[in-house]
Amino acid sequence: MRPALAWCLLLAASCSSESGGAPPTATKQAPVASTRTVALLTTTPGSRETGFVLQPLGAPAAASPVASFTHPPYAVVHGAVLPRTHSVVVVADMEQRRDPSWGAWLFRLESGGAPQKLVDRVYHATRPLVLDDGRVFVQRGRAGPAPTPEQAKAGELRSDDLEIDEVDPATGSARQVYSWQGYITYLAGALDNELLVYRVAFHDADLVAIDTTSGALRVLAPDIPAFARDFSVDEQARTLLYANREPAGWVVERLDIATGARTRLAVSPRMTLVPHVWPGAGVVLNPAGAPGLTRVMGGGAAVARPFGAGIDQLRTFSADQKWALVSHQRPGSVPQPFALDTATGQTESIAVAPGTRADIAGFLK
Repeated sequence: MRPALAWCLLLAASCSSESGGAPPTATKQAPVASTRTVALLTTTPGSRETGFVLQPLGAPAAASPVASFTHPPYAVVHGAVLPRTHSVVVVADMEQRRDPSWGAWLFRLESGGAPQKLVDRVYHATRPLVLDDGRVFVQRGRAGPAPTPEQAKAGELRSDDLEIDEVDPATGSARQVYSWQGYITYLAGALDNELLVYRVAFHDADLVAIDTTSGALRVLAPDIPAFARDFSVDEQARTLLYANREPAGWVVERLDIATGARTRLAVSPRMTLVPHVWPGAGVVLNPAGAPGLTRVMGGGAAVARPFGAGIDQLRTFSADQKWALVSHQRPGSVPQPFALDTATGQTESIAVAPGTRADIAGFLK
């Protein structure tokens, strides 16, 4: 199995395609007056166009796209909001290859404007990492030589030339922050002036912190299993949360970014835990047998589950952490986005055109 195809099964970025089946109907609640706007990237499965939509939270009908771009059918598209703009940066598959590893491009989409290509050679099915100050980071690289027959027999995959670049979202100029050779250097998050990176090579995986200015590296967690996914950063507690596969099953761990101490929080026989940090040093996840998000740490009201059975993946928060944006996923249907009030646990709708896949880029900031 080629690296891109192997890792899309393990990382939080989804490589699956969805049918156009209708999503379940959310439980109706009292409407919430809100002026908040959610940035979505909407695609009809199999189409060659993705729209950039600015959707008011709680509005009864889906808004029309304010910009769009074209791509090959079934391209994986993931984006993030640029702070203090009506723009998003987007990673999308643009080159049709047998091995899609480095066939994605980074774009900027702006309300009312034409799409702007920033860089190519971006890793398939990843999401740009945008910091609060507007800096943008992506994983880029080039395919390395195919493994020798002896290496392949031993289970070794192709090692690629990997780099993490900072990309200027206005000009597309790129600055290399870090380079490595292996399977992946996944951007797990950021804290202060450091990028938190998950590195995997043959017989080796770890979590490291890389200074965005100097490129200096420090190891946070050496020799961890090479199946980690679903990363999120708690800036207040200064920890990194993630799931990983161990002999005990799929486990949720919290890593202290200063000391490297690791705390196990949950175990499940399935990989569908999809943990995420929660305000107040809390944690939410999808326990085996439970329909949707469940808070396992942190105070406040119970979390509502408007769509019932399936997996609820928390994508991001509003700047004040009043609202969480969540994607409800179940086999045979396109994901359904909704917003969750972090104080009351109640939900608010995010209207999407029927049969449309919506990637949550975030709230306008």
